Parts: sequence; C-alpha cells; structure tokens
Amino acid sequence: QGQEQDLVLLGDYNMIPTEDAAQFELLNQGIGLDFLQMSLPPGATSHLNASGEPDSLLDGIALSPSAHQEYTPHSFEILPLDLSFRRGRAWFRKNVSDHLPLRLSFDTTVDHDP
Repeated sequence: QGQEQDLVLLGDYNMIPTEDAAQFELLNQGIGLDFLQMSLPPGATSHLNASGEPDSLLDGIALSPSAHQEYTPHSFEILPLDLSFRRGRAWFRKNVSDHLPLRLSFDTTVDHDP
C-alpha cells in the first residue's frame, strides 16, 4: 500500500507525566501523539532512582494516530524485571539497569496506512 506512517517514540524521556505537561506538548508538536504512560496508574515507576530519592516514571512510549490503530489496547506495561532477580531494586539498579523495560503489543496483520 502507501508509505509507512506509523510513528512510535520509545525511550527515556526524562519527563514525568504529572510534572512536565509543557514538555510533553512541545514533543507532541500537534501530531496527536498518545503518550501511553499517561494512562498508567498513579505511582507507576520505570526509573530506579539513587538511594534516598523516590523512583519515577521517566520512560515512555508515544504512538502516532496511525500507529495507534495497530496497538493492542491495554497491552502497555512496565515489566518488573527487578523482581525476577530476587535481590531487590537497589541491587538491580547497580548491577543491571536503573530502568525497567517497557512492553506493548501491536497487531500488524492489516496495514492501516493509506
């Protein structure tokens, strides 16, 4: 069919949804991006901060309207990989990563691009 129009922005935004609305709007640029991390329950965290600081939600995924058509609703999640190691978040942060992985699913059996 036509040219690929799906856009997925995934990464460490260094922006917290409840504190950085102006920066999210600047990133959006009127494209109509859906920042999926905004739909997570309050208190969700993906970034494991240094000792003494609260963990935060700095990581995210944004979908363009065309990519959203192929997104499997409610499939976005933060994987609690730190629990798999059974050594605590501090150990995980020091030895593996200070970020937890994000996951979502798409159904690409039909191309929705014009």
